[in-house]
Amino acid sequence: MHCQHCGNKLATDNKYCGRCGKNVPESFFSGTSGLNNETKNVNQALCEVCRRPAEVKYIELYENKGALVMRYHREIKGKLCKDCINEYFWKFTLTTLFIGWFGIISFIVTPFYLINNISRYVWIKIK
Repeated sequence: MHCQHCGNKLATDNKYCGRCGKNVPESFFSGTSGLNNETKNVNQALCEVCRRPAEVKYIELYENKGALVMRYHREIKGKLCKDCINEYFWKFTLTTLFIGWFGIISFIVTPFYLINNISRYVWIKIK
């Protein structure tokens, strides 16, 4: 089991999380936390970015910032929760859309980054 606040792994006898210090309710370990069967059966893991336990999906997103002579590239790959996927998709895609076109190489690469991000985001949403 993991802490519902910070994602730290918990032993069954812990009353407090060792990382964040939050109280761990007894019902958390007994399985009577008020969740319905549908929620209990969802495959949950830790998000690789925010470290919260949630339903995660693998995604790769890329960002390109163009400059006249250079370009700056960032990427994020891994199993992310829905909130992190949304955050990084919008951040990377909008940055690439508005700043990615400057420079010759960036002008060529930017459409591919945009198509990649949008297609992967849509694929995750319909999957």
